[in-house]
Amino acid sequence: MRIFAMAVVTLVFLVLVTGCGSQAAQQASQARSSYISARAVLVGVQEFPARMENALRSQASPDLIAKAQELAASTRNLVSSANSAFTSCRQNAEKLKGSDKEYTPYAESLLLLVGMNEQVLASYSVLIGLSNSLASSAPYTGPPNDLMPALNRLDDTVKQIEQVMDRIEQQEAEAEQLYQSLTQPA
Repeated sequence: MRIFAMAVVTLVFLVLVTGCGSQAAQQASQARSSYISARAVLVGVQEFPARMENALRSQASPDLIAKAQELAASTRNLVSSANSAFTSCRQNAEKLKGSDKEYTPYAESLLLLVGMNEQVLASYSVLIGLSNSLASSAPYTGPPNDLMPALNRLDDTVKQIEQVMDRIEQQEAEAEQLYQSLTQPA
């Protein structure tokens, strides 16, 4: 009985001593989960260029405009959902940042990632608008040179997305390394 009482006292002491740290670890886990969820929604948005290209290649002209508009609308809904998910992640990261100094670097890393993903979403919004506009004017019968500014802007937007996504990939690796160093036992 005495051993049981000592074990209970020791357990209570350990819970009290590690209580703050475990709360921060729980907040870090929640922030990480919300980021992963937001990125999962972004994956759906990232499928837009390939889906639009398939639509452009396979649809007859009268059906193309309707298909492009439908695709643009559904992807805009995904962009909106992704923005909401990243807003939730931002709130979780800010909460974590204010709760424990040890977890502040991880929270700041997540906040940086959220900002970069928001840039990507803004670029996808531009890409959706440009693609929808180009599809609406298909088949294009004007001089090809008149179409070049829109195509160049489309290419520039895709390049911008790719550049930011490369930076996101690097930052995600750093953030995950921080998370693991904070949550894995030594």
